[in-house]
Amino acid sequence: MHNDIMQTPDVDRQVFSLSNTTNLLPCEDDYRQRLLDGMAAAIVEKGYADTTIADIVRLARVSKRTFYEYFPDKQSCLLACYAENHDRVILAIRRRTPSAENLPWDKRLLQGLRDFLNASESQLTLMSTLMVEIMAAGREGLRARREVFQRFTDLLLDIAESERQRRGVQAEFLSPPMASAVVGGIHEILLNACEDGRALNVKILVEALADFIASASSALEPNRLVGGRSTRG
Repeated sequence: MHNDIMQTPDVDRQVFSLSNTTNLLPCEDDYRQRLLDGMAAAIVEKGYADTTIADIVRLARVSKRTFYEYFPDKQSCLLACYAENHDRVILAIRRRTPSAENLPWDKRLLQGLRDFLNASESQLTLMSTLMVEIMAAGREGLRARREVFQRFTDLLLDIAESERQRRGVQAEFLSPPMASAVVGGIHEILLNACEDGRALNVKILVEALADFIASASSALEPNRLVGGRSTRG
């Protein structure tokens, strides 16, 4: 039982709280959630390199002792923050992706991304910050990044598979390597927007994502078969 909550002034954790991303996957442990929120707020404000454990516990309003009960070091907290944030983003996009039967996989994916970005601009700031800061975690950061990429790839494959089944087509619309390439392209668009050092403009970002996804879909169009025939020509 914890009784060491530090009496520090309340901080505005609404904007960069992982628990407020979509009100999904609530953390069962409030203290762990506080620490993840504290890490999120700290790195958005100061960057990972300048963030200290003292910053995290101050924003989380807990003691250092509590921090070490959950994480052995600052990097472990960053990795957990990165993974949990992206899991919430994936679930949010999955739930926002329309299931309308008349929409192909690329339109469904774009609609899910657009709805998420428009509804969660503050969380986009956190997500984009984490995309940059995770690189400071070395090999562990790269491993976490690959795992997140795989989960996004699985989401895209699920969307494509649902369309394949709906249309009664035997050939796959999207192979795992191509889905991974699409995810990588989306990641680069987001990362480039972050590295520009400007405030993220959701409208411009959605337009860039729309152009890329449309191009990817067009390139893959010959693989869409209906009744054993290509939908082209």
